[in-house]
Amino acid sequence: MATHAGDDVINDRVKALREIHTYTGFSTYSAFDAKVQALLSLGGDRDISDLIFEASLTSLDRGGSWRRLLRKYEGLLSRYVYSWKSLNSELPWSHIRIPGIDEGNLKSMLLRYVKEVGIDLPTQHIG
Repeated sequence: MATHAGDDVINDRVKALREIHTYTGFSTYSAFDAKVQALLSLGGDRDISDLIFEASLTSLDRGGSWRRLLRKYEGLLSRYVYSWKSLNSELPWSHIRIPGIDEGNLKSMLLRYVKEVGIDLPTQHIG
């Protein structure tokens, strides 16, 4: 399983960015909401269908029910959200078509960003 920063670490970093005031506009949403969104958007249709079905049967309050569901389906978070994606496979942005920008440009922009922020990408995932 890939290592990842916990919600508290992410929320602390966002708070620190807000306090710096170097940005003219800065908006975020919670790390928890980001996890739910990432799982729903990156998860495989069949793999995530049980989660979606259970969510439809549950009174989804601000987070408690989703938190219980995500604990129950933690394996899906590990598989779809916290795992490295090979740059040689279909990536989340592969369906985007922008005139003058091809997927190779998007990959090179990602690799530049990863290098700038000091993330060590496993070599088998670099395309």
